[in-house]
Amino acid sequence: MEIAEVPADRLYNRIDFLAQQCRDFAAHKDKNLWKCFNGQDRVLSTDVQAILANWRHAKRILNVPIHHAVTVERDTGYVVAATTDYDAVEDPVEIEREMHRLGDFADPRAWRRHGRVWAYDEYRDSLVRGIQSLLSEEKKAFSSNTFDIPGKGARVRGDIFQAAHVMLVKKLIGSGYDQLLHCVDGDKGLAKLSASIFAKEVLAGRMHVADVHFTKELGNRKRDKLVRVGEAAMAADQVILGQLAATAGATYGLTYPVARLVAARLLRDYGAAFTGDRGQGLATAGYNWRYHRKEEPEKSIYLLTDRGDLSFGDLANLLTRASMAPVDKYFAQARRRIKAFDRGSRPTAGKTTWYVNAFYDPEMVDKAATILRFYYNFMLPESADGGKPKSQRQTPAMKIGLAKGRVYVRDVLSFS
Repeated sequence: MEIAEVPADRLYNRIDFLAQQCRDFAAHKDKNLWKCFNGQDRVLSTDVQAILANWRHAKRILNVPIHHAVTVERDTGYVVAATTDYDAVEDPVEIEREMHRLGDFADPRAWRRHGRVWAYDEYRDSLVRGIQSLLSEEKKAFSSNTFDIPGKGARVRGDIFQAAHVMLVKKLIGSGYDQLLHCVDGDKGLAKLSASIFAKEVLAGRMHVADVHFTKELGNRKRDKLVRVGEAAMAADQVILGQLAATAGATYGLTYPVARLVAARLLRDYGAAFTGDRGQGLATAGYNWRYHRKEEPEKSIYLLTDRGDLSFGDLANLLTRASMAPVDKYFAQARRRIKAFDRGSRPTAGKTTWYVNAFYDPEMVDKAATILRFYYNFMLPESADGGKPKSQRQTPAMKIGLAKGRVYVRDVLSFS
């Protein structure tokens, strides 16, 4: 703003306009997203990123967390949905007054008239319970605006937020797909929620849910070492299970060597077991992925929806494709492209964190997420790492079939 001498109000007005244009343009395109899923086998990955906003008041000692949920299609990288748990319209104080008037607090939360967003005191009490070790007795006694969301708006409750996100995904992709695998990142609650929302499809054997765990925050040296361990494990399995893998490949029509090995391991472990035992084992003990990949070292896959009607070949294909890498890649892009989404630095004194680039208005998180999703889907072509000439590089929207070419800034600004 200083270099271009752009007043702050003009900058924020332009951000508001751009976010609305991106929202409208994306909605226009997303109306046809279901066509891109018709008759297809698709894999979706869903994860939640915590973005911290700074406090506004001199006495505030807490950051304000805003959750950013994203679902990405595996093969194309298309971001199906990106939502936040912040509602700029609702007023938690007014909601609490209404709840007292209606007697909402006397009912279980599932039966309340107002159960979507946090009431003011409930939100404050929840925050205080979560940070008891960081607060002095004097700070615990603070009331009023010390622990609420700064400015206007309310936080949407976590379970409602997750359910709304998955329901939006279900609405956008339609029901014409052949097979769908939904992967979540170490969140059994979200996995069970997805299975319940897609219950009819799960019972029909068309939809599957996998809870994917892997070791995070490893350095490159440890990741590279695990990759070498995985390569050695694959070489050993090709010797030990070679004959069984070849039989599985021929029986189930598996073309990829890793899928053949996975099928061979499944046949060895569950071939003589009852179908219920196989499903129980994959849901509780999980499947240990021995062939470590750099982006997902020491991965385990918990498949919650194996009802016994899948062949070992189909099951091997599901486990081979289960991955959180697409959504992790998007979150990495978000941190690089939007400074306010990056992790902050902790000061040398005190236990709270101030984020020099963070937003002070939580509503800005949703606007930035809307703009980023549109840019990533429709304007950002794949990198040169794939070896394609520049003229052949596609955006995720082009790969999935929603766009014939790149969208440019002029297209966004003139959309109506």
